[in-house]
Amino acid sequence: MEERENIQEEIEDFFVPDNPAPKKWTKKKTIMLIIVILIVGAVAKAYQVGIDLVAQNVENSKGEISDTLMSAKDGNTTFYVNHSDGDSIYKSNLDGSKKTCIVHSQTLCVAVSDGWIYYSSDSNDYKLYKIREGGSQNTKVCDDMSNSISIKDNWIYYCNGCDNFKIYKIRPDGTKKTKINNEKSVCLNIKGNSIYYLAADNKYKTVKIDLDGNNRQVIN
Repeated sequence: MEERENIQEEIEDFFVPDNPAPKKWTKKKTIMLIIVILIVGAVAKAYQVGIDLVAQNVENSKGEISDTLMSAKDGNTTFYVNHSDGDSIYKSNLDGSKKTCIVHSQTLCVAVSDGWIYYSSDSNDYKLYKIREGGSQNTKVCDDMSNSISIKDNWIYYCNGCDNFKIYKIRPDGTKKTKINNEKSVCLNIKGNSIYYLAADNKYKTVKIDLDGNNRQVIN
């Protein structure tokens, strides 16, 4: 029990810090997250649920691709956070060939839709940005900081670090920003018409809600 509480503190320290700015993704934090995923039962299960849901969402999205925090696919191309190059955003073929750096900056999360990469990185104070898959037109979507990004039906869903990491949605052009829930949320993912996330104030249990925030269910 004590071990789980200590690791929960590490997760919160990374995803939902007390100070407004999310911490940079470091090798130590990456190792900690791997340990969480592989070792800790309940927390690991919750992370795996999120990862599995992402995979299903990619399969069903028909071009709209949600992230696994640090990677996303579009056709025969994968976009990912490259830990060997300061957590910069790279793209490559699915077989790992033709690696190209898109954003040379320490990046927290990525998602891809309709030819755009959506991300947050330290060079932009972890605000929500988008950039063309080829590296052009780097554009700010909004001033909110984010630790998770998912995409559904031309809406960008994200955990808003400027509002205690509650889930919001916004249009790709930065309009129609809408609050979805009222609790600290991490590891946001979307499957079908449901949002799944870990509730930071509820022992990181996995929660399911509708896309509009209704019908909240704790599923583990």
